[in-house]
Amino acid sequence: MAITCTSLGSEYLTHVYVDGSWRPKGIYINVNTPVEFTGANILYIDLAVDVVKRWGSNEANVIDYDEYKTYISMGVVTSKLRDRVEQLINNLIINAHKLGENCLSKAEEYYR
Repeated sequence: MAITCTSLGSEYLTHVYVDGSWRPKGIYINVNTPVEFTGANILYIDLAVDVVKRWGSNEANVIDYDEYKTYISMGVVTSKLRDRVEQLINNLIINAHKLGENCLSKAEEYYR
């Protein structure tokens, strides 16, 4: 099961994967454009690059970076956005576990 957390304006979505007993298995953080609410929908553009971390590990890794770089070379991602995403990736690597814990905690408040 995956628990997904985000908020309006957030530049990432945090997914915490848990087993049937709600024991966390891993964290997957999707980098995107700021989340918007359009009245009937939630809108964001997935920027392809993600940060992943096994729950018990001390190390977070970046995946799909090559796909993201392709979007940069195509001109889809502007230099201003690229600079922001690079900063964000570094922060997400450092804070992945904390973000996962916060997301899991919020979900447990509502559903357990």
